[in-house]
Amino acid sequence: MQIEFSTDTSITRPAGMDDHVRSVVEAGLGRLTECVTRLEVHLSDVNRSRTGPDDKQCMMEARVEGQRPMAVSHRAATYEQAVNGAAHLLQRSLASTLERQRELRRGA
Repeated sequence: MQIEFSTDTSITRPAGMDDHVRSVVEAGLGRLTECVTRLEVHLSDVNRSRTGPDDKQCMMEARVEGQRPMAVSHRAATYEQAVNGAAHLLQRSLASTLERQRELRRGA
């Protein structure tokens, strides 16, 4: 699985974030990583220079072979929490979609 990582122009890439993203995604998606060909991760600060609750956002877009891209996003107080939340949402979404596909194949 290829992971592409980007940030918006208002922030600098947090140190160690690439490794954090890879470990969270691999642990969170588990066996589902085999289905994902590419994962795009984008971090942004929703309020830019102002501070506020849950202003860090992580958007993840997964490319699964034979499927439309699947995107989720999560806001939190820190980038690490935003990454963790987005990975959890992505895992649930992927598992649900892939299970639906399996059921359709069984029925056909």
